[in-house]
Amino acid sequence: MTRAALALLLVAISACSHEDECDSYAYAEYTCGQIAGNEREVVRVIATGMCRAARSKDPKVAAVGEVFAKEAQCAMDTVRCSDYTRCVSKVESEPIASPPQLATP
Repeated sequence: MTRAALALLLVAISACSHEDECDSYAYAEYTCGQIAGNEREVVRVIATGMCRAARSKDPKVAAVGEVFAKEAQCAMDTVRCSDYTRCVSKVESEPIASPPQLATP
């Protein structure tokens, strides 16, 4: 296998792991959250989007998504809803960095 092919393979594997992590997070939010049935799909879409935003190359976007990335890790590290909920509660109780200031026109 050439170095270029190997590098491409590693990039593809990395992208898949982030996608899997975000899908797991969205599923955990959808399944374990106290969400009304008609709101579950909206929560799944938002959770997936915010998790992926945490991987943004734009530092302002990534900073906003930092908590979602930590919650996504909870979904990867746990199996039961009770463990997921406990992990997310811990993440949410931790202080977060100040959000970036948005430029005003």
